[in-house]
Amino acid sequence: MGYLNAQVASKRVQLLHEAVPAAATITLLVNPANPVEAESQTKELQAAAPALGLQLRVAEVTTLDEVERVFTAVASDGKGAIQLSVDPLFGRLRLMVATAARYAVPTVYPWREFVQAGGLMSYGSLILDACRKVGCMPGISSTARSRRICPWNVRPASILRSISKPRRTLIRRSEKRPSCDSR
Repeated sequence: MGYLNAQVASKRVQLLHEAVPAAATITLLVNPANPVEAESQTKELQAAAPALGLQLRVAEVTTLDEVERVFTAVASDGKGAIQLSVDPLFGRLRLMVATAARYAVPTVYPWREFVQAGGLMSYGSLILDACRKVGCMPGISSTARSRRICPWNVRPASILRSISKPRRTLIRRSEKRPSCDSR
């Protein structure tokens, strides 16, 4: 399921080009183990990049070490940027954002959660909405929960708890809770 991300991949590269006009080459990271997403996003960007005057490179990666090597290569070029495709391999939000920051490579992400983790920019569907639609949230499908299909491998129940708890009710473990006996 692509959550309409292939259809907005060209918009993502357009926004990245507007934000970083010096980037003449856009590298699309795809996982060949996910051929449907890899092919659809590659095809979409092969049409969009030349219209914007950009060169498109497609980097097929299957491990996080290969992701690191691509960021190293783009950083050494100095005039490039990266677009992540939709794939669970890239679902480790903080790791992807930290890698982009470490190499100072402008990167556009498919989901808002990357920006919330410190990434430069995103454009795409909301991953929590997509997870709800495929039955990732508790009470919808026990099969989906057991497979843990949410891309950042967090138990859906913990996501739901963090969303539903108001901040003012959270007490740190180090803080003392008020006692009924202290009158």
